[in-house]
Amino acid sequence: MENILAVAIGAAIGFIGVVFGSWFTVRRQDRRWIREQKLKAGIGFNTAVGPSASLSLRSSGKRSPDRSPHAIPSDLGRASLFVG
Repeated sequence: MENILAVAIGAAIGFIGVVFGSWFTVRRQDRRWIREQKLKAGIGFNTAVGPSASLSLRSSGKRSPDRSPHAIPSDLGRASLFVG
């Protein structure tokens, strides 16, 4: 009887570990997928809006003295894309 109880407790602990591990893996993969979708959307947005935004910044005549007239501000680049 003691042997059956030990086996049952071990099996229950193992089952709880499997359930927790699978839940953790699904959660991590879901976050990774969401991050990837945000990145793709941001890159698509920057690709579509970037040229027109840089043209409007260039044509407005507003620039700091240390920038060339053809410099694109860093906040329009992919490096500033918040993926969170």
